[in-house]
Amino acid sequence: MRPLPCIRCRYYRRKCSLDQPECERCARLGFECEYPKRLVKGRQQQQQQQQYTVSPSPAVSNISSISMSSMTVTQAGVVVLEDDNALGYKPQLPVRTHSTPLQQYLQISDASLLDLENDWNPQVANTKTITATTPATIQTPSLLDSIVNVSETPLIDLQDKEWELQDPDLMPTLEDYFLVYNASTRNGTESPLFFSYDADEFLRTFFKQPPFFRLIQCAMSAYEVHSEGLVTIAFYKRAKKACIRAMNEKPDYKSVQGLYWLVLLVGWMGQPDLGRSFLKTALRLIKALRLDIDPDESPWLHPLTPRQKEDRRRTFWSVYAAVMMENVISNDSIHVPFNSDRMNPPTAVTDPYPIFDAEPLAKPQCELYSVISAIKQHYRTCPKSIHDILASPETAALLSRLNAVHDSMPIDTLLISESPESLTASDYTRFIAQQDKLMSSQAKSENFVYNSESLASICLLNRPILFLTSLKSFNPARLTREVREIVATAVNQSLDASHRLLLLLHFFLDPSCSAVGTGQSLFPYQDKYSPLFEGMVVLWFSYARMDVKWWDVLAGRRRRKLAWVVLRPRMMQVIRFLESVYSSESGGVDKDTGILPPLVACMREMVCDIDVCESRGSETHLHHHFYHHSRGGVDDFHEIEDITLRMKVVSLDGEDETVLKREPKAFLGLLGMSVGTMRWPGPSEESWRLFWKLHS
Repeated sequence: MRPLPCIRCRYYRRKCSLDQPECERCARLGFECEYPKRLVKGRQQQQQQQQYTVSPSPAVSNISSISMSSMTVTQAGVVVLEDDNALGYKPQLPVRTHSTPLQQYLQISDASLLDLENDWNPQVANTKTITATTPATIQTPSLLDSIVNVSETPLIDLQDKEWELQDPDLMPTLEDYFLVYNASTRNGTESPLFFSYDADEFLRTFFKQPPFFRLIQCAMSAYEVHSEGLVTIAFYKRAKKACIRAMNEKPDYKSVQGLYWLVLLVGWMGQPDLGRSFLKTALRLIKALRLDIDPDESPWLHPLTPRQKEDRRRTFWSVYAAVMMENVISNDSIHVPFNSDRMNPPTAVTDPYPIFDAEPLAKPQCELYSVISAIKQHYRTCPKSIHDILASPETAALLSRLNAVHDSMPIDTLLISESPESLTASDYTRFIAQQDKLMSSQAKSENFVYNSESLASICLLNRPILFLTSLKSFNPARLTREVREIVATAVNQSLDASHRLLLLLHFFLDPSCSAVGTGQSLFPYQDKYSPLFEGMVVLWFSYARMDVKWWDVLAGRRRRKLAWVVLRPRMMQVIRFLESVYSSESGGVDKDTGILPPLVACMREMVCDIDVCESRGSETHLHHHFYHHSRGGVDDFHEIEDITLRMKVVSLDGEDETVLKREPKAFLGLLGMSVGTMRWPGPSEESWRLFWKLHS
């Protein structure tokens, strides 16, 4: 019986020397040589053929008629045909090179173009790589290897003969590849690490990726790289076309990843309402594809490698966290047909360089979202009495759940300053050391978000108790000692959390902090900064609405009132930062759209409210149903003319330019209070306004 060639030579259709234990070609290239075992005809043979079948690539080799085994690349970047019979002579063809940021780090390899295969072996490849200076030395594949793998597969090596004419809008280009590569690696200075998908595998197989997922990554990269939004919107339209086609064919877990990134894109561009339908579709696909079951517990996924299993696991956690966050900031909750009990937390993967960073915050963050959502649902119903605010069983249960979540937080990820009112040198040193442990800029930004959400949850739970301090009937001198202690503890905790929120943002925006740069590493997602609004509400109410007698009570607990001249710059820093997020990151869409514009407008009114109060003296605090006009020479109290906060939503693709008004997205709103001339819309706001009026 004639011996079979080795698996590698047979796959690439090269002549095999049939030497044992390894053939001449595998020995020369340094690959592991393995000969197939003869199987009986039937199902086993069919499975073996499917194992080595690849999908067709749109990359077309214009020299497929030449003997590829006789072609090599020299150090000068010249293709040399070693076989004189190939063309009858031995010409030297200049290779067109691309100017990329990595050319200062990489040199072209001596290996044959055909020998640079997908499973690149850094010990064998004769490629000289100069590693850029980064906080941690990371081994990364060469740029030449990536380009060859995605663009130089000859047609003769493709075994799938079912060809069809592709839509030009869905076809990839080399320019698309370089756009995504530069954005994913920060122009070659970082390893491509993302939380939600295997970025290294994506770059290696760029031209073989599903059009929907590939185009949405191009859109995200264009959004980061290009200052104008026309390129981003063009990719968005193409991705939407690919999404429709993918949903009509046979969606897989890559389709779920594409839907998740589509949600992020419309959120970046200030159109969060457009992402709700994509999230609902992603949830249905997760249930249908059984992605809610951990890959290690799925027998049908046993052949997958740990890297491939982690890719599917990250797909679940990305969508699940996005849905939980949407339920936190929106009054219209999305039903989740599963929970995270059957899914293991994300883990780090190295193959042989880092593929996935460790993500210890994924599961605790989703649990925190669950508690915040429960707090929001609880306060949607107005209480019947003040006693229900102070000592209700539901509030006690929520406090117990919140404490359990806070206790489960990893200690090395907490960025808590020693003093709630200032950052010391030791705080800076400790924060920088903690941030340096996180490899990617995305992980550093996520740590900021997690800490800010944790602090905001304290403000949320204590918000109604804080609002009681503005009622005339709630004079501390008339209350029992037990009630005063409950209120003072809640107010003290809220003030500590809100001050630390502002200090946390100040640390991340400090240009002298080498661990986080100048704040540009922070997320451009508008919904990630809702916690800052909750901290601003606490500070505004404490300085402009709370009865000054409660400050005397807090003084007995060693709480001093931070001078307004110190606090005001910190609050203005928050406002200016949020304005920069939605103005400079609008991606060509109306800059007044999205989550942040109405929140920033409300925060500016809060600062003006405190300015008026401080200018009138510490004994004069404004009540929630009056506004003191000191601007323009008016010194009288006037009834409020309500300006309801709304969130503007427009179309991204220009097909529908109707401007719609939506209720602002935030954790809790204002619970019936008014800020200057603004009041919050919502189904429960009117009942809360009536409650404060009846108990004033």
